[in-house]
Amino acid sequence: AEMFAQCWRALNANFYDPKHHDTNWTAVREKFLPLVAHTATREDLYALVSMMLGELKASHLGISGRTPTPDE
Repeated sequence: AEMFAQCWRALNANFYDPKHHDTNWTAVREKFLPLVAHTATREDLYALVSMMLGELKASHLGISGRTPTPDE
């Protein structure tokens, strides 16, 4: 839930268009927030955040990161 919140806040504060392409960014957070409880892995969360970012209709916008190996 914290990673989701951080992603939302980062885009809220730093997206190049302060109107978020006329998207109600707060409503987008509320739409996707209940789904966070159904994510079991980092990849699940990345997929959810990618769907949320898709609401902005901005090309080349996504989330990625290193996935720890099982021995870490």
